[in-house]
Amino acid sequence: MLLAVLWFGWRLAGSLWLVTGQDHADLARPPAQATADSAQPDVDTGKLAGFSLFKSASPARSDQGGEATQETSLQLRLDGVFAGSDPKRSGAIIADQGQGVGKLYAVGQSVPGGAILESVHPDKVVLSRNGSREVLRFVKTNLLGGDAPPSPSAAAGGGQGDKARQMLSSAIDRLGSEPGAYLSEMGLVAGGEGYEITDSAPANIRRSLGLKAGDKILRLNGQPLGNPQLDRQLLEQVKQSGHVRVDVRRGSQTLTIEQNF
Repeated sequence: MLLAVLWFGWRLAGSLWLVTGQDHADLARPPAQATADSAQPDVDTGKLAGFSLFKSASPARSDQGGEATQETSLQLRLDGVFAGSDPKRSGAIIADQGQGVGKLYAVGQSVPGGAILESVHPDKVVLSRNGSREVLRFVKTNLLGGDAPPSPSAAAGGGQGDKARQMLSSAIDRLGSEPGAYLSEMGLVAGGEGYEITDSAPANIRRSLGLKAGDKILRLNGQPLGNPQLDRQLLEQVKQSGHVRVDVRRGSQTLTIEQNF
């Protein structure tokens, strides 16, 4: 169910969110001479093989720059954030609006339009441009109290979108008819806060996503998880809207990724 949501969200993003066995590695540090013209790699499995998106937590550092007060005017789209307890070890997937697949940027690197990625937060990133600090947020959707989501990106393609809906339909049916058995089959345990991944989760999915026992799937489209019947309704909303946003936590670090299909 929710593992299936994670899987197709990853496929639509074209990225490997979590890298197994590299918990102590950091996001690649930006070169000192990084400029607005520095080419960044497309977000795909090969390009992210050297990154660990969930890392051992370092002591949190306060943001010394004050609050950004204005929304950025750059035509950018925020697709995903990797927010750790150490802000300087975080990163974000950012794309030009209309672009199918975003690119991964570490804090300190240049993004399209000449801005610098200054800090990463669970719901937004802060950019530095011409001496000003600007905010780039996730696109609001009707499920999060805003407008309807944009049309599915060309990169997702009709085939992948149809496959995603088929997977969701199967998950919704199973969750309605035999929720306990299905959660057990998927290796998920409902707790006080979301669903915890266990060692019995399908090994191929855990390997593909880099999930580990103890990771928690917290929210789907901004709504807390943990009640199978209510979560079935959330999955139905995802299927109808073609929009998915998932929050996963490991220890003190949280990954959020958002895609349309």
